Amino acid sequence: YTLGNPADYIPGANDFRDNNMDRVYYALTTVQAFNDRLTLLAAVGRGESDTNNTLIRKTPPTVTVGHFKVTKPQFGASYELRKGLFMFANMSESAAPNVRFPATPEEGKSYDIGFKFNQDKFAGSVAYFHTTRSNIQVQIFNTTTGLTTFELSGEEQAEGIETDFQYFPTKQFQ
Repeated sequence: YTLGNPADYIPGANDFRDNNMDRVYYALTTVQAFNDRLTLLAAVGRGESDTNNTLIRKTPPTVTVGHFKVTKPQFGASYELRKGLFMFANMSESAAPNVRFPATPEEGKSYDIGFKFNQDKFAGSVAYFHTTRSNIQVQIFNTTTGLTTFELSGEEQAEGIETDFQYFPTKQFQ
């Protein structure tokens, strides 16, 4: 997706008054069991955003005001099936402020499950993932009027299989 009109993010001198404040808090804990073969993690993230922007170049000036607070969880587990071979699963949720729609954050949910290995000179993983995002700011160009407007998208999803393999012929080279 696109981030929109770059001129809205790189204002000229005396063009934009920005009084934004974003805060993010994050806590994570892990527990290991069964002789360190099982690792569990739980986390929580909290985001707060206050937006008060004034775009001066428009007549009358355009003011964007918004506020949101959101708390999102994250969970994961990894189990060593045998030396160097792990099965894992993760689930997380996220949120981030939208520039033009500050009271409606972009939100996401994702999970993945798969296997990781690390044997001598080889390492890698194979995983299935599924991600859903909503409230994504999109730019729409009207060819009749030549004007660009901004809207929030519905829901977007991505899923598939991800693989990653590495070879380490020496300790200094991969």
